[in-house]
Amino acid sequence: MGSFIVTGEKNPFLSWFTAGLKDVFSSAGYRYAQKLEEAVGIVFHCINKERPRPFRRKAQATFVVSILEREDEPEHVFKSAYPYLIKSLANHLIYIVRTSEKTDVYFVTPEQGFYKIPYNPGQEAFFFRRVFKRLEPIASSQLVINNHFSEDLHETLANGNEITRKISLSGKKLDKMNLLPAPFPLEEYLTFRDMRRLKKLYGIGGLSFGNLSSRQDEKRFWMSASGINKANMKVIGQDILCIKGYNPEKNAMEISIPPHVTPRRASVDRALDDL
Repeated sequence: MGSFIVTGEKNPFLSWFTAGLKDVFSSAGYRYAQKLEEAVGIVFHCINKERPRPFRRKAQATFVVSILEREDEPEHVFKSAYPYLIKSLANHLIYIVRTSEKTDVYFVTPEQGFYKIPYNPGQEAFFFRRVFKRLEPIASSQLVINNHFSEDLHETLANGNEITRKISLSGKKLDKMNLLPAPFPLEEYLTFRDMRRLKKLYGIGGLSFGNLSSRQDEKRFWMSASGINKANMKVIGQDILCIKGYNPEKNAMEISIPPHVTPRRASVDRALDDL
């Protein structure tokens, strides 16, 4: 199991909430770090509504979950929550809306994922088990940011095949159905300095969400590249990538590309055990 730590500004409610996180993760075998270590896997970082300061990572692979509480019901929960995910440079946001009538805990992802777990007093154990179930897949995987490209894609695949054509067609269909997420306007929420940090951390200068992928064989799969228009995927190695494995020494995705192609990156992702 990995390690985790809790940081940031905590009011009484967030102290209770993070203590519950600590207990449920510790009981599942995760080690609570007494001080920040480079090897820590996940950081639960409490932020302030007025000044949502980001956690300063010491390693790219550190996964940060920002936690924010507010005591009033916003008109549109997602629209009010999402900027805090971006401003705090987090991988995930726990957005707690607590009023005199109810407490709802929302989970927000950069891909605009949105999920709610209500809290009912007297059901603490059940509540924190649900929270753990939501976060455990993140905590147990490994963040992969780097890419390693090899010009070794076989000539029979250099121009794609039936699988890549289906991926391209699927992107067009999703666009016609208005189901492709729109890029989030980062520049409206981040300072120039934070934009530079975001690019340095993740190798991206903007966000374009969601992926399309399909297996080529037992060892390789095709995947849409990061930051592209998924309604117009054409070029192998730029729009659609052949992922052939994971290099643990470099903590990098291994990608096959045709010769003489300037590749785009694979999406920032977390390595799966069966890759």
